[in-house]
Amino acid sequence: MVRNYFELLNPSYNGGEFNIDRRLDPDSYCKELYEDLSEVLLKNKVLPNGDVIDIYETSLCINKKYYETRIKIKSNDEVIYSVGLGTDYIGASIHWALESGLSKKDCIDILKTSRTLGGHIFLPRWIREEKTNTLHRGISLNIAKGGKKGFCDRIDLFLKDLSCWYLKKECKLQEVYEKNKLWLCLFKNFDNFVKFNKLQDFIDNNYVENIQDIIPKSCDEYKEFSKNINKKINSRNFRLFGYPIDERTKM
Repeated sequence: MVRNYFELLNPSYNGGEFNIDRRLDPDSYCKELYEDLSEVLLKNKVLPNGDVIDIYETSLCINKKYYETRIKIKSNDEVIYSVGLGTDYIGASIHWALESGLSKKDCIDILKTSRTLGGHIFLPRWIREEKTNTLHRGISLNIAKGGKKGFCDRIDLFLKDLSCWYLKKECKLQEVYEKNKLWLCLFKNFDNFVKFNKLQDFIDNNYVENIQDIIPKSCDEYKEFSKNINKKINSRNFRLFGYPIDERTKM
């Protein structure tokens, strides 16, 4: 059974009491989300550059305002980096769903799929170089990709832009990627980043969905957009839990 992390924190959300301003955000408050995502993406994993991930803590931090998973990156058994990771929601934005005119019921229907494990990734909040004790805490990828200055949280457009950075081409979030270079370079290239994070379902051969507007403007367009994203999240759930690829199409 695939868990819904929004429902874990907001058990009455499906009973007509959904309020976007009073909801508890799983990316901040759901320890189970951090533990489950760590289990499938981080535990005993070797990075594409050959370094090894060692998970050492998932806990509340900074006055208990949010959870964080902390890992150590080891090279030849020596710790070279400590990293604080936060989960990031990659499903259709509920804020923009409401802006486009979708009803609360429509938003609840989106969340039933989008807030399962496949709708989340890990992104770094900070990295410390152990040899020099240098702490890097710049603009987070999570914050930068949100809003109209980024990609309004659209994962496909974020991945397209990131692919350009890896290829040393012009990209919208160039400065942010450079500030997160220590993390991004652990994957060596874009294909490795996608495969390691199991994001294959969110890219096509051109690394982007063919939707003209960043945010679909009408109810019908946004419904179709969210439906397509949720199909990809369902498919990624199968990928995360290790089902054979041919079985993923039977959900």
